[in-house]
Amino acid sequence: MSTLIQYFDEECEAPLMTVAASSATYGLYGYDGEASTPLLASQPPQAGGPVHTPRTAPTGKGKKHLIGLSQVRRVSCCCCAFCAVLMIVSAVFMTCYIALLLTTQLGQYEWRLLAVGNDTPGPYDAIIVLGYALGDGFKIQPELQARLDTAVDVYRAGRVAGRFILSGGTPEDGQGETEAQVMEQYLLAAGVPAAAILRDDDSRTTVENAEYSIAAVVEHSFKRVGLITNSFHQFRSFWLLHRECHIQRGCEATFQTLDTAAHETDIAPYQTQADLVAEVKALAVMYHQGYLRL
Repeated sequence: MSTLIQYFDEECEAPLMTVAASSATYGLYGYDGEASTPLLASQPPQAGGPVHTPRTAPTGKGKKHLIGLSQVRRVSCCCCAFCAVLMIVSAVFMTCYIALLLTTQLGQYEWRLLAVGNDTPGPYDAIIVLGYALGDGFKIQPELQARLDTAVDVYRAGRVAGRFILSGGTPEDGQGETEAQVMEQYLLAAGVPAAAILRDDDSRTTVENAEYSIAAVVEHSFKRVGLITNSFHQFRSFWLLHRECHIQRGCEATFQTLDTAAHETDIAPYQTQADLVAEVKALAVMYHQGYLRL
């Protein structure tokens, strides 16, 4: 009686050859996939017994190298140790970075990444000053203070041939003075005449700032228009003004941003980070909504 002896490749588990043999054929050789190493049937086949799968030591090409449990444990321990060290290093780095952000003016340098800063010499037909959320008691926050101080500098330098457009509506609760009203009071106290001021008391978002400001630009036929806002806010505001001018019929203005960095040194480091995070989030939302595409 004969039985089948199958020879398998150790890597793909596919039979290399099948031999019908009787018990007298013990010692029959087969060859692996490379036809180089003989595979010797290690036991004589038994009549009616199971199929025998001869195997050799896992050496050479095409053989599996079996890894013991102790080796697996050692590899696992090494991986865990490496991950632990990596996590510790990352935690130390992030702690130091956050400490720098909260205790230094590093955030203002990050603001500059979103600045436009394309101001050129010469007077402006109009300068748009964007509002910023007021503090308790309608107090001017440092961000808005920087914008207004920049506007005063520009006025005193004789670079305003037309008017300031102060853009900022009411607080979220709709109560009290608008941002534009508070800004107007500040500029009047600094010597800017009321005749040189236009107010937008309705806008409550940067998108509305652009919409209502451009409406005033078109109404008064302003051509060369300056923009005053904080460094971190310039890119989005500048783009939205261009977009709105492109949309509204009759707008032929060009826009330039004025640098506010000289007046931003009093802003708390933690606040610069909060502003920057909020701005990046706003950019992502507005891009998703299509406002940052012409």
